[in-house]
Amino acid sequence: MAHANYLSLLARKQVESIVRKVRADGAISPLDIMELSERDLDLIYSMGHTFYETGQYEKAKVLFTKLVLTNPFVASYWKALGSVSSMLKESHDSLIYYSVSAMIDPVDPTIHLYAAKNLIDLNRLDEARGALVKAEELAPKEDLDFHSQLEVLYERCSH
Repeated sequence: MAHANYLSLLARKQVESIVRKVRADGAISPLDIMELSERDLDLIYSMGHTFYETGQYEKAKVLFTKLVLTNPFVASYWKALGSVSSMLKESHDSLIYYSVSAMIDPVDPTIHLYAAKNLIDLNRLDEARGALVKAEELAPKEDLDFHSQLEVLYERCSH
């Protein structure tokens, strides 16, 4: 089926409705996305990521919040919500979202790295060091960029 890669007509209308509401800073209800398929939810996630990348954090937060309420067992949704909350300077909330993400996907080193950033911002340096140790344990040895980020955060913890 050539059209299998595209959203169904109903899903497309739902997605268009969600996009219109978010762009207009309107509220969306859980019913707006509860009937969407996994592929459609991935599209909503992608839209949230686009809003995040363009600095439209409130709009991204609306979408990521709805995603975690619709499917609370997807670590990437929680991690995205944590990232957007961090950008909004909501460090306490962000830390909660990262914690949930880590419970779902305990082997993702980036979750621990991001949590460490929040813990440093909250001046909880001992906990931040613990999160950095965990991130370092889980990080691929060949990921030099990740290890550079770890070094910077370890340095921030030592002040």
